[in-house]
Amino acid sequence: QHSICCRILLGSTPPHNTTVLLSVPDDVLLWKFHMFRSTVLRAANKFGRTTHSPSTLNHFKPVQMPSRGLAAAAVEYPVLWGTSMKALVKEKPAEGLILSDVPKPAIGPNDVLIKVSKAAICGTDVHIYNWDQWAATHVPTPMTIGHEYVGTIADMGKEVKGMKIGQRVTGEGHITCGHCRNCKGGRTHLCPNTVGVGVNRPGAFAEYISIPATNVFKLPDPIVTDDCASFMDALGNAVHTALSFDLIGEDVLITGAGPIGRYRESRCVNQQNLPV
Repeated sequence: QHSICCRILLGSTPPHNTTVLLSVPDDVLLWKFHMFRSTVLRAANKFGRTTHSPSTLNHFKPVQMPSRGLAAAAVEYPVLWGTSMKALVKEKPAEGLILSDVPKPAIGPNDVLIKVSKAAICGTDVHIYNWDQWAATHVPTPMTIGHEYVGTIADMGKEVKGMKIGQRVTGEGHITCGHCRNCKGGRTHLCPNTVGVGVNRPGAFAEYISIPATNVFKLPDPIVTDDCASFMDALGNAVHTALSFDLIGEDVLITGAGPIGRYRESRCVNQQNLPV
């Protein structure tokens, strides 16, 4: 944990100075310190006023936590040497992709190997193809990209339960650590150790992809077609947003008429009969 020390002046004379030690967990994003500082100052104002000497809160230098998936933090994932599959790879830090032969991914006891049948192009993939500033900061090379897909289970680890070979599935593209404060509290979407499929670890623009079983979602036949399942990431985003608020009797403004915006429109109009 990081400890932040500040002085709160409880009275008008120095003897009433009190030092408060604030303990901040490692997984708090300290680079957003200005938000934290404002909260502390508001609390302090209930008791008195704060001092702003160079040794106190006003001049605290926040620790710069590494952003998720820094390009420099490349990790090698296990593969089956002696095997081969086709994959679209960002081979070097420059514009473009190449179709390459790479080894098939290996699986651990809690992993699932998926044979990809269809994949979709996300805006993230376009960023990586163009190699803009965001991609150069976050994506290590070489990297097999892609994170929206559907396929069937080709193999799975011995500890995987409730799934079977040949089952049609898709996968959630954010791999979380499972042991940080947020993960253990059920807030996995806030995990500071999140790894992105096709961004920080090998992705789905390949014949096979390996991901943890906890990220695999079974698809009922034939309710969800392969065409829809291949961009389940975007569809799920839209549906989740539309269901997050009580919209009955409301007018809805959707800005942006891309795929996610159109999915939200469809959900609002067809399911809740709302003016959009």
